[in-house]
Amino acid sequence: SEQERVLSGLGDVDKTVRHNETRYRLHAFREMGRVATSIQVAPDRVPTLEDTRCGADRMPVFGRIISQKRGLVVVTGLAGSGKSTFLGALIEEINRTRQARILLLTDPQDYV
Repeated sequence: SEQERVLSGLGDVDKTVRHNETRYRLHAFREMGRVATSIQVAPDRVPTLEDTRCGADRMPVFGRIISQKRGLVVVTGLAGSGKSTFLGALIEEINRTRQARILLLTDPQDYV
């Protein structure tokens, strides 16, 4: 497959899979000349902003981001730092409060 070819080179592979009723996020990569993997359980529901535990003092900032009609939001951070959870919560709040067209670029997609 294309993913196997990427991994066999210098790259890495991200994939979301479902086993029984649980979704998993798989990441395969090369480390110290060997293939290593990371597996995370992917949540069944989209989180709320409260679920992210970012702090009530930051809610006004999130409100300003959510209320914008146009713009670009870039979220960066280390693996496992909560980027996908935060973006999922922001998008869920936008969808809950108004209609909007949102373009999200992420690989793999954690929330459906």
